[in-house]
Amino acid sequence: MSVVSFMAPRLDEDQLERWHRFIAQSPNAHYLQDPTWAEVEREAGTQARRPYFFWCERDGSICLTALGVQRRLPIPGRMFWEFDNGPTVLEPEVLDEWLVWLLGTMGRETARLSLQPAMQLDQVGDEMETILDERGFVRRRTAGIWATVVVDLSRDEDGILASFRQQTRYTIKKSRARGVEVIVEDNPRGWSALVTLDAEMAARTPVRPIETRFIETVSRKWLTGGSGGTVVVARHEGEPLAAALVIVYRSTAHLRMMPTSRRHKDLPASHLLLWEAMRWAKAQGCTEFDLDGYRPAARRDDPLWGVNLFKRGFAPNQETRKVVAVHDRVLSPLIVNSATMVRRFQAWRRRTLGSGANR
Repeated sequence: MSVVSFMAPRLDEDQLERWHRFIAQSPNAHYLQDPTWAEVEREAGTQARRPYFFWCERDGSICLTALGVQRRLPIPGRMFWEFDNGPTVLEPEVLDEWLVWLLGTMGRETARLSLQPAMQLDQVGDEMETILDERGFVRRRTAGIWATVVVDLSRDEDGILASFRQQTRYTIKKSRARGVEVIVEDNPRGWSALVTLDAEMAARTPVRPIETRFIETVSRKWLTGGSGGTVVVARHEGEPLAAALVIVYRSTAHLRMMPTSRRHKDLPASHLLLWEAMRWAKAQGCTEFDLDGYRPAARRDDPLWGVNLFKRGFAPNQETRKVVAVHDRVLSPLIVNSATMVRRFQAWRRRTLGSGANR
């Protein structure tokens, strides 16, 4: 029987249960594709970023799920669809049939379709990329995150710490000696520290700052007192220097975000913060800590080169875990190129105003 595709703004209780049963079978399921996370983004996000549920059925059983988000382009009336870390699918031929339906259903309504199946390349990822290429999607090697570093938490704490690079261990020890304290703070004080540090970082990078409402919603609907993650803050004499939002999904802890301050460069805090976040995750029963992002394409003059080195310090001997890269199907190159120029200008202006405000 052929695959039948569906799209809806909401799922009823029966559909929700069927979704969860299906994604429980997939080794590549990601929290960004979980229906509960969709409700987090729906409640905390804007009208332009409301997730829609996509799924396929065959013989009455679900065989593909996906969360699609409409993103506005900085051009009136134009937008594109994006599928973060998905769809979740077990059979390549199902992805192929869904893409045919997807392009036929919404292709004329969009300026760009962006798709990133979270399939590992050493499993069936190569086959998935071939299907995307055949359907007109172009692999964007320098866009998005298509590799990550995962720290093994199954060993005892001494074994985990010993696996870090010597410089990383030294910096952790130095932070403690300087009086940096790391506290689990999934509460208004911790949320405020996370949001404030993120706004400070957004002033010097092309990253859109988050709002306190988003963190509050994540805490209430996902973290749920520690079972789904937490907020961790590194402080010195009460002043926040760095903070992290850790998301737990299945047996893996994910580093969702980790903004840091540059106000006290003589007080290193990020290494100790991440190590304490790992200790917290291990105590919750997690067996892996996913640093959620590694850019294999980063060059030495790229700001992300330093981020790679920082993360590598915690897993120097681990192979990077590579997944299917972001693939775009551009239907209007002129619109997308114009939008890219506008976004670059907005990022430059945000950085310039931010640095000016700090002088």
